[in-house]
Amino acid sequence: MSGATPVQVEERIDGTMTMIHNCQPLTYQTIAARPCKVEGPETRMPPRQPVKPRADHPWNGYGTCAVKRPAAART
Repeated sequence: MSGATPVQVEERIDGTMTMIHNCQPLTYQTIAARPCKVEGPETRMPPRQPVKPRADHPWNGYGTCAVKRPAAART
């Protein structure tokens, strides 16, 4: 938790609640019910096309010898 600090919630004997953050009481408002989630159109990203590496990219030689020997040395 980088930068996160805890918030203390205290319920007093008289029934009131207090929230404390960094030794300071927080102001808040109680809500009667949880707000309804707004139904809207889903925004989906189109599927990405795979990117093919260039012809001279090192991955194109995967599984083969990385350094090719000259033709004269192969014989």
